[in-house]
Amino acid sequence: MYDVLVILNNSDTQQTMNCSNQYIEDTKQYQNMEWWMDGVGNIIICSVGIICNLLSIPVLLSRRLTNVFYRTLAALALFDTVFLMCDLLESIRRNHYPKINVCANPPPYQTLHLYLFPVFLRPLQSIMMVASIYATIVVALGRYLAVAKPISTMVRSGKGNWKTVMMYLMPVLVFSVLFKLPIFWEFYSEWCDVQCLNDKPV
Repeated sequence: MYDVLVILNNSDTQQTMNCSNQYIEDTKQYQNMEWWMDGVGNIIICSVGIICNLLSIPVLLSRRLTNVFYRTLAALALFDTVFLMCDLLESIRRNHYPKINVCANPPPYQTLHLYLFPVFLRPLQSIMMVASIYATIVVALGRYLAVAKPISTMVRSGKGNWKTVMMYLMPVLVFSVLFKLPIFWEFYSEWCDVQCLNDKPV
């Protein structure tokens, strides 16, 4: 008897399909393209983005750049970094983990990742995506006010204290969590008991 952790979609239904040879060949081509685009290209793009963001955050938080604009940009870079890390882990999970053998215990890291994906990683990725979008809007609004009302904006945001930054970012984070709250119920993990005979599931 083996315990297998699987991820299920709440809207999943069992479907039957008659597969022709052409369909199987096309499916293999699509899977090959997906592996190169998602399993290689996406990982490279995410890695470059994470490195660039991690290099830019200390610069944006340096003592020479102390106004609200630069600290908001640092928060935006942090949101993007978290999103890219989640996306990187998801690409690795889909393309580079060994296929699960239900009659053998999977590696602990794979089980942990499968457990965290629906309850933490996927919701966090979606929340960070929305937060990044609206943080960009906050940055654009700040630039508009700096041009339209330069004196008042300079007086209000020149010191760049974190209280002012959080006044801009807290509504973004609260809205992002509330907007993406349903995603916590989109997937779920469930342990399934599988009986195996001669290393084959029955």
